[in-house]
Amino acid sequence: MMTIKRFFVILVLQWAIFSVLKYYFFGSVFFENLALQYLLFWISTIFLAVILVRKLGVINYFEGVFIAILWFVVALISDLIVLTNFVGYGMYSKWQFWAGYLLMALAVFLFHKKRHVEIRKQHQQHPAHH
Repeated sequence: MMTIKRFFVILVLQWAIFSVLKYYFFGSVFFENLALQYLLFWISTIFLAVILVRKLGVINYFEGVFIAILWFVVALISDLIVLTNFVGYGMYSKWQFWAGYLLMALAVFLFHKKRHVEIRKQHQQHPAHH
């Protein structure tokens, strides 16, 4: 179950982890093939978003949308305030950067622990006796 404390701890972790990830992937070129570098960025983004959102516990779709939007807004603001000091504003001109935001939000929405699935599992384990 998601608590306010867990929500804010994960929000701060999300900000820190994704800032480091974007700094690493957009602050330098470490593969000769940039397509591979961006692909690894997207895979890492999805993987980390799934891990973090699942740490929030069982949530419904409305909460999933709320979290995806909030993570997007927090990342956008923190990137503007913090990350641009290290990477520069050029990252905003790359569609690969914006695709990372989209993939993060989609991963949160699609892969969170769904409340209706958990309720169905509970009903299957403990069927009503009539």
